[in-house]
Amino acid sequence: MARTIPIVRPDIFARAQQKLGNMTIRKSDDQILEDLRNLLSKHGRLTTAIIEKAQGIPSVRAVVCRFGSLVRAYELIGYDWKRSINRHTRSRIPFKPTP
Repeated sequence: MARTIPIVRPDIFARAQQKLGNMTIRKSDDQILEDLRNLLSKHGRLTTAIIEKAQGIPSVRAVVCRFGSLVRAYELIGYDWKRSINRHTRSRIPFKPTP
């Protein structure tokens, strides 16, 4: 039997397979929503920046294409994004006591 010589190094092939496995097209709606729930649990809130920086999580654009909007995806995982925005905004406003 002839021995075949790999075209791609095994480590590079393994990384490519992992990236392909993380592609949104291969994930069900439930898997994507679970990814978002896990990300929410890790960060305590969700933003487009948090989603875009996360490894193995579909992009914001992919989530919007799949669910119609980011707000709809947030609703499906039970995330109260309005409350989170208000809490985050309030924490950034300096407190000035009235005289």
